[in-house]
Amino acid sequence: MEEAGRVAGATPVRAFLTGTLPLLRGGILAAWFLLFIQFVREYSTGVYLLTAGTEVLGAQIVALWGTGAVEIIAALATVQVVIVSAVFVLANRLGVRPQGL
Repeated sequence: MEEAGRVAGATPVRAFLTGTLPLLRGGILAAWFLLFIQFVREYSTGVYLLTAGTEVLGAQIVALWGTGAVEIIAALATVQVVIVSAVFVLANRLGVRPQGL
């Protein structure tokens, strides 16, 4: 596509933006979405990176579970679900379609 754009008289930047980039968009978005889901699920890495003031959401939920703060846990879990759902909807609107669902 990029070569066809160049033959048609487009500048290299224009040929990339209108020819190559739209073809790459789906793959880049799908890869980013899959990595995002993997990072949200990864609990053990967050525990190793845990320091005072920089708690990750999963580790904070587990720490609060031990204290019995069910209301705060429910609120944090809701925040996590909203974030993941928003990313999923955004990815769907940008053209990432999960296979097999």
